[in-house]
Amino acid sequence: MEEGQDVSEFLEESVFRAASFRRALAAPKMSLPSGFFEILRAARYAISLRLLSIQLLAFAPGYLLYLIFTYASLLLSGRSLAAVWAQSGLMPCLFAGPPGQGSEPPLAALVAFGLGVAGLGLVFLLANLAGSRLLWMKRRGVEVYSIREAYDFAFAKFNTVVLALAAVILVIALLAGGGALIGLIGRIPYLGQIVVTGLAWLWLLASLVALFLLVMAGLIFALAPAIVATTEENALEAGFQVAAIVWTQPWRLLLYLAGVLITASIGLLVVAFCVKRAFLLMDGLFAVTMGNEYQNLSTQAQHLLQSWIVARSEWFADSSHWASHTGVAHFFFALAGQARPIAPLELSPWLEVLAHTLALSLLFSAAWVLAYPLAVVNSGLALTYLVLRRIKDGENFLERCQADESTPP
Repeated sequence: MEEGQDVSEFLEESVFRAASFRRALAAPKMSLPSGFFEILRAARYAISLRLLSIQLLAFAPGYLLYLIFTYASLLLSGRSLAAVWAQSGLMPCLFAGPPGQGSEPPLAALVAFGLGVAGLGLVFLLANLAGSRLLWMKRRGVEVYSIREAYDFAFAKFNTVVLALAAVILVIALLAGGGALIGLIGRIPYLGQIVVTGLAWLWLLASLVALFLLVMAGLIFALAPAIVATTEENALEAGFQVAAIVWTQPWRLLLYLAGVLITASIGLLVVAFCVKRAFLLMDGLFAVTMGNEYQNLSTQAQHLLQSWIVARSEWFADSSHWASHTGVAHFFFALAGQARPIAPLELSPWLEVLAHTLALSLLFSAAWVLAYPLAVVNSGLALTYLVLRRIKDGENFLERCQADESTPP
């Protein structure tokens, strides 16, 4: 009986392996150039409604939470809601205070603001995990991979990415705590001072390790979603992969990351400039056909949008001249080539409602514009890992079988 069962299991496994081999032979070979120009293609891969939607679906609620926590931190620091809204609008920051305000915010305000920033970081990890999975499946020829499938995978593997980052942060915290303890020991007369000064080389070495781990934490934050999405490695292996890439290809990694950031920045300016021109075309057409009523409506809507985002924000107080020459600022202003506050108008209640509606529509369009550089960064980081891993190990992960294709049931 046992011999028959062993033979049956052997035949089952043989049939499965033969089927897997046939699928591997029949599958198209996905090319993955191992060069810098493959990273620049991230701008083209990001032009995807699914990839843009993944970024928007994640960052819209994430940024809403950031607004809530940041406004709570500003209120806890003693500022009034009306003053903060007039100053910052939809772009608040705890450390962007009025000129001359130099008092340190209380601990509760720092905690609330930190929670808002941490929420944005977690949203970045989730969106990039889902986006990297979608891009990887699309590059492997699976065109029907949906947003829901990408997010199902992201939620299932999200703990792996967080653990990979949390492990490094924990080690950094332990080193910092050890440094604080040594500092307290140094307050002991004579003996403590000898320990601090005599073993300064050891504390310097520990500080150097902490600095390296800070760099590693940033790289894990950037690359761990791509590693987990393409290889489904665990948290420990994801950290090892990042460390191996840093050790074997540091300059190439730095070059590729710079290329991703430059590509995303140029992409943002180009898309924002094109959207601005499209808005001017639409605005001019409606102004001719609808007359002065629409012009007043459009002017008021742009005033509202400007007051929400740019006009009174302290972040732009010292950069208005620079911003006036970029497509980003052009998106928010009606006069081409100028960046100046748009005065409000006195409109009827109905036109005021329509002006708010138009302003919200423009804000929604701006959210899609901002989703594009996020998608470029997402695509670029995924391609960076795939290309560097191929250079390091000679393995094309676009042709790698999934777990359910490589192991028998």
